[in-house]
Amino acid sequence: MDITPLEFIEFTAVFWAVIYIISRILPLEKYGLEAKPLYLVYKTKHFNAALDEITHKFKRFWLIMWNIGVASAVGLIIFSLYIPVSNLVNFFYAPEKAGPMFLLLPGITVGFQALPFFLVAMAIVMVTHEVAHGIASRLENIRVRSMGIMLVFLIFGAFVEPDEKQLSRASQVSKARIYGAGSLVNFLVAILAIIALGTIGWQSLPRQLAYYLGNQLFWIGLLGINVAIFNMLPLYPLDGDGFLMTFVEKFRKKRMPTVRIIISTLCLGILVMNIALTFIKFGPYLL
Repeated sequence: MDITPLEFIEFTAVFWAVIYIISRILPLEKYGLEAKPLYLVYKTKHFNAALDEITHKFKRFWLIMWNIGVASAVGLIIFSLYIPVSNLVNFFYAPEKAGPMFLLLPGITVGFQALPFFLVAMAIVMVTHEVAHGIASRLENIRVRSMGIMLVFLIFGAFVEPDEKQLSRASQVSKARIYGAGSLVNFLVAILAIIALGTIGWQSLPRQLAYYLGNQLFWIGLLGINVAIFNMLPLYPLDGDGFLMTFVEKFRKKRMPTVRIIISTLCLGILVMNIALTFIKFGPYLL
């Protein structure tokens, strides 16, 4: 059943009001929950043992995977820069070739009909992304302090907290494996979703099931690829920034903060200009 924008706003407001009231009444921090306006986080150490077991049981496999991740990260950084730069050039010199570039925001650029598929896909993409970081961290003998999930407005996310001191002392190769792991897994998840879209016998499925499953796989593929690329943009605090600064630190440690500011500012400027020109040329964009 479709909902109107007003009903969506009302539901969102009621949901967050209830969460906030509960947080004022119950000691949620005792259970690893932290609630603020439009912000809910659950943090736990309960999965650390399972993370260690998965890591050490398939140690050789993960080592090969994350080495591939380092190589793919280099390509993704180059590609993540090429796309917005070439598109920005097209806006000025070949407008007919310029494509829309925008952030995926629930209720703004993602329509209400697509919203459930978007949220489920985002949850899958983010959880697998962070689990990959956790496995890579444990493979490099870096302690994982906690793992968790979060909800910011209606954007679902996940996170892994490695020990920052141990991470800062790790070798460049170890850091590169950790930073490159998430996007590699996002890309692989997207490929699996795309393969499933092309191989499932849709005609043999009930129409309603085919509709929902097809849309869900489409969104997993779309978000998986886009997150894999966008996440490797050398823009703080994305993984692309961490990956690139790992090598800048090795050769220009004293200048690393300055290099980070310059590169992040340039990347942010290019993104903002693409988004602004998209709005001017295409108007409000909605999926």
